[in-house]
Amino acid sequence: MKFSEHEFIPYTAETALESGRVLVLAPHPDDEVFGCGGAIMRHRAAGDPVCVVILTDGAFGMSQAATDYVSRRQQESRCAAAVLGYAEPVFWGLPDRGLEYGEALIRRILGALEEQAADLVYAPSWWEVHPDHLVLALAAAEAVRRCRHKVRLAMYEVGVPLHPTVLLDITDLRGRKQKAMACFASQLAQQAYDRHVAALNSFRTYTLPQTVLAAEAYRLVGRDELRADPLRVVRPGVYYTQSASRMIAAGPLVSVLVLAIEGDPLADALDSVALQTYPNIEILRVVAPGQEDRESPPCCGRFPVRTISSAIPLPWARAANLAFEQARGDWVMVLEEGALLFPDHVASMVAVLSRTPHARCGYAGVRFEEQVTGSVRETAEINRWVDRLALWGGAQIPLAGVLFARSLLDEGCRFDEGLDSHQQWDLLVQLSLRTELVHSAQVSAAYRRPPASARPFQAGCGDAGITSVSASPDGFSLQNRLADGGKGGGSGDPLAAAFGKWKSIWTADQLVEIILYRDEMRACSERSSAELGARLGVCEARLREREASCASLKDELAEREAASSAEAGLSASLRGQLRALEVESAGLSASNLALRRDLEALRASTSWRITAPLRWLVSRLRQR
Repeated sequence: MKFSEHEFIPYTAETALESGRVLVLAPHPDDEVFGCGGAIMRHRAAGDPVCVVILTDGAFGMSQAATDYVSRRQQESRCAAAVLGYAEPVFWGLPDRGLEYGEALIRRILGALEEQAADLVYAPSWWEVHPDHLVLALAAAEAVRRCRHKVRLAMYEVGVPLHPTVLLDITDLRGRKQKAMACFASQLAQQAYDRHVAALNSFRTYTLPQTVLAAEAYRLVGRDELRADPLRVVRPGVYYTQSASRMIAAGPLVSVLVLAIEGDPLADALDSVALQTYPNIEILRVVAPGQEDRESPPCCGRFPVRTISSAIPLPWARAANLAFEQARGDWVMVLEEGALLFPDHVASMVAVLSRTPHARCGYAGVRFEEQVTGSVRETAEINRWVDRLALWGGAQIPLAGVLFARSLLDEGCRFDEGLDSHQQWDLLVQLSLRTELVHSAQVSAAYRRPPASARPFQAGCGDAGITSVSASPDGFSLQNRLADGGKGGGSGDPLAAAFGKWKSIWTADQLVEIILYRDEMRACSERSSAELGARLGVCEARLREREASCASLKDELAEREAASSAEAGLSASLRGQLRALEVESAGLSASNLALRRDLEALRASTSWRITAPLRWLVSRLRQR
């Protein structure tokens, strides 16, 4: 294996980060200086607006009445702000060691980010070990991912060195940063943080020229990068997301069934659950025989994992039903092979269903992705409302986006273990008979596969009963299967059993309703086709008219070009004649001038004066 160390750490230092409006997020009073004091000074020197928000009061370990200590720490940050040259920080006053990763914190950060119209947001890195630092890092990343305008996240280091993409040269700023750090006397009395930070800044020059004596390290990531692959946020040290504080109501428990048994799909699924902003989740895994010795973590981020073991190999539908029986949540969802969730999926789906209490099932839009080297490429998306009759007629709703009430399991809804395929469609039909299915237009789940795989996205797990998720809103035609007695298109048709089952369950009125719905859809399709055909005919007629006009214009242009050519020839001839006349006129003018001169010379001569009487006499005789 060949690689260069340049691929892991910069070997050049920047004199400034990108310019623009800046928002600095600090978990405690002092982190804004220790972590990115040099960058702040660079921004102020460039004239960039800088807003510093300090989230907690920094009073951990103090009594509730220790207001003087809180005021002292805030005053220390004000003094440091004066040294670095920015306005007074904003203090949110949240409890020290009490930051909670969830919707409340993310939305507040997002509000500050959009209020400031920030182009660059500074926050601790997701390698930090202090719980407040890590929670702020994850929450800031999620706020940046949701931001409506393009913004970049610059992660700084305080307690743990990060993996940098940029090293900022602060050699000339060391004195001012040291002076700013000295403002935090209350903290320096506990530990020589200024010495440690100065040592960290010195260490960061390890790969830089000897003229660089101090540098700050940053890792930059953009909003679009986080949108393309939110999992990158949780890869380093997910176990630090555990927080002892519970500042917000937990909400109803959500049971997440992870059906991918092993490999990367499982890692992606679990990581995506660990990133959920919703605070009350349990994860259920079904372990196949022979895999009992595999390490199964008791927690996934801040959420507990319960492992369900089976003494015998189970088809995936049976494994899922076994997990259903063990689920304790008020709401249930299933993550299949290759499925993952965006960080706000569970929170948004619970919110949608809480606003529609008559509905016990909801589904979000789902994105289909292909993993490529170093990035993720979107290949398709399903995000539309599906009518109940359309579902019965075969329309697909990807299971990764579905959340439904545990009470529906109590009413008997299960994956049909007797079917060889289309168990997910069958389950959704069962749900639709008992409740309305509410659509959330937000795309908040995904199916991801490696690029080399020719295998389609799967809507089921295991070796049997695998069903490709259809990107078609109509899925497959029901009418043909009803017409041939539910036998499908042939003996090998995998849909026959699923439709044969429901043909015997649906009432005659429901079958008629489905057929009428499909007839209406076909009629609408035919009307749309006819309208499109008519519009196409009009467009073709207009095109022919335009083509005829174009041909006429071409002929006229050719005539005018010919006439222009003839006129150009005549003009050239006339110009030649004119030049000849001008030459002849010039000659005549020269002759006329010579004659005038001769005449004037004659009149001025002596002989002209002597013969004047004679000329007079001759003139008089001629008059007679």
